[in-house]
Amino acid sequence: MGREMARGHDSKEVTDLNWGLQYIYSEISNKILSGRKTDVVGLVGVHTDTTQNMFEEESGFEHIDIITPIQQFNLDTLLEAKKQLVPNSDNKGDLISGIVVAVQMIKLYTKALKYIRNIVVLTNGQGNMNLGDSGGIIKQLNENRIILKVMGVDFDDEEVDYFEEDKPEHKRENELKLKEFVDRCEDSVFATYKEARDSLDIPKVKAVNPVRAFQGNLVLSDPEQQPPQRVMSIGVEVFPCTRRATAMTASSYAMSKIEPATISTPSQNNLQAVKWDRQYYVNDESGIGGKKELDRDTLENGYRYGSEIVYITKEEEEAIMFPTSASLQVIGFVNKKSVPPYMLMGHTDYIIGQRGNNRDAVAISAFARALFETDNFGLARYVNKDGKDPQIVVLMPYIRAELEGLVFCQLPFAEDERKFILPSLTSLETRSGNKTVTTHSRLLPTKEMLDAMDDYVDAMDLSKLKGEDDEPWLTMEECFNPSIHHIRNVVKECAVSQDYGKIPEPLPILTRFSQPAEELTEEAKPQLELLKHLFDIKEQFREAKKRKTEVTVGQTGLDLDALLEGELEVKLESSQTLSSNVKSEPGRQTASQSSQNSQQLSLDPENICPDFIRTLNKIDTKATSDEEFRSGATNLYKQTITLLEEKLESSKGNDAYNEIIGVLQTMREQADEMEIPDVFTAAKGQFVSKLERGDLGGQKNVLVAQINSI
Repeated sequence: MGREMARGHDSKEVTDLNWGLQYIYSEISNKILSGRKTDVVGLVGVHTDTTQNMFEEESGFEHIDIITPIQQFNLDTLLEAKKQLVPNSDNKGDLISGIVVAVQMIKLYTKALKYIRNIVVLTNGQGNMNLGDSGGIIKQLNENRIILKVMGVDFDDEEVDYFEEDKPEHKRENELKLKEFVDRCEDSVFATYKEARDSLDIPKVKAVNPVRAFQGNLVLSDPEQQPPQRVMSIGVEVFPCTRRATAMTASSYAMSKIEPATISTPSQNNLQAVKWDRQYYVNDESGIGGKKELDRDTLENGYRYGSEIVYITKEEEEAIMFPTSASLQVIGFVNKKSVPPYMLMGHTDYIIGQRGNNRDAVAISAFARALFETDNFGLARYVNKDGKDPQIVVLMPYIRAELEGLVFCQLPFAEDERKFILPSLTSLETRSGNKTVTTHSRLLPTKEMLDAMDDYVDAMDLSKLKGEDDEPWLTMEECFNPSIHHIRNVVKECAVSQDYGKIPEPLPILTRFSQPAEELTEEAKPQLELLKHLFDIKEQFREAKKRKTEVTVGQTGLDLDALLEGELEVKLESSQTLSSNVKSEPGRQTASQSSQNSQQLSLDPENICPDFIRTLNKIDTKATSDEEFRSGATNLYKQTITLLEEKLESSKGNDAYNEIIGVLQTMREQADEMEIPDVFTAAKGQFVSKLERGDLGGQKNVLVAQINSI
């Protein structure tokens, strides 16, 4: 923290100290977010203007200040320490003596307790370093199992190919001395700070200790009905393999009545945690406000049966529940090709032999190898605890050098699967259903189109793309969840900087896979151009329409008198024409209005969506007022619904469902853009009403449900 730490780093507008503190603040913020009471930190400053440490009376320990004693940090502690972490006016003080102070702090705090002890030294190598008694200090570090990590600002590092230009000679000597000192310490680290700073741009995955989810026997056959010699039973333990990680969630807070002038830090701000309180009432005329409050303990469970409630007591409910006991029973075996990959998207668990039992370890290894060699999976019934619902799981072999066992994943029941009838992409059925068409010039892709698509998919194959050091371009270890880490980084940055109006950008590694690889897109350009040509793909530019009155902009260089005379003549002519055409009957529409309202718009039944968009834009262009546009749009929406009704009546089964849903989605999008959502809602309501009454060929509940979801 001496004067030399105030110099700029690499001509950037940041000092060496502030650049180095980015890593310190990040590590402390991680500990604050973890909330573990044993995750404690202390801060010691060297080359400070003041002296405050346990050896301050002894010579050689001047200008060393304990900024924060070892403790569990919170935001208040961090912000208070941040005020003191600034460059000082001189370089007096000794770095090695500062390490001695840190060692003594750790010894006094941890005593003989089980702690992971680390000392992280941040220095630019410009200060004093007295290594006269380095042997005794190294002995203290090793005996107390303290790991020393030295990070040098602009230190040379051959591993990352970083060397500082025009390095001062005394700094070079200090680097060599410090490296020799660190090399004599056990499990210690000596590195350039740039390497540590770059590590902040790589998200850290939270390490989770495995917690056993099940302990019992993997059983093949029924031990209650079969003799022991015909039953296979292996003692196993189940541990989590994959679980869905979730991002930080925000909580609800309320503004208190504390005056803003008294606020010092965000943790002392005028936000108070909200406490939830739930109350239960029933209608009762004799109660206050016509309601009577009930105790939660007096409530009973009931099941809705139509408009009635079926009451079941707790004793009856326990009796009718499906009785289960913790077990893992093999049902049978299937070829692994018969299990669709989309069914293996849930969380997974490891199955290993019971620890300390060699027989079970060998048995589960043999079972896994048998599945692997026969390309089979096992199916099993799994209940992790007594009284829990049973699950059907698939047992997959897990063969690695360090472990041979099983991994299982829960399979969906019949009720869990969502079945949709989707049209084929390679064939069409006639309305009678007696003939299948495999070639169609407009509705089905040709062989040339299919081959071109195959070539494009092959050209975009990620498996042939290599990263640095011939490593795969995409690995699971580098595929991070952007929401988890970005929210975490934003919270840390805003808390430390206290600048809540500046949100940091996502880390580059989080957005790395948001776009296709540039190398592949360049190589696949010929295949893509061929696809565009064969499928006649054209880029569409859609802009949101706003119904706003256009502002007339005047022109210069015009004769005002001539324009006024010409305008007067035009007004007189139009007035005479209008008076001759208007009839004397009250409420009679003009001929132009009548012809416009009676105009029938034509849409191609085989090309509804493009024609609909084109016609709606034409109405928008020609309309002179909002009322005229709304009238024309309403007419178009009604005619389009009529066309869909005719198409539905003439179709067979659900052949037209997908096309109808597609047209309605287009109508909804256009209504939102044109700011006429009520027009679409009215037209859709007319269509749904006819479907519900059965006016369009009987009940079509599936189609009604799909339309209502739009």
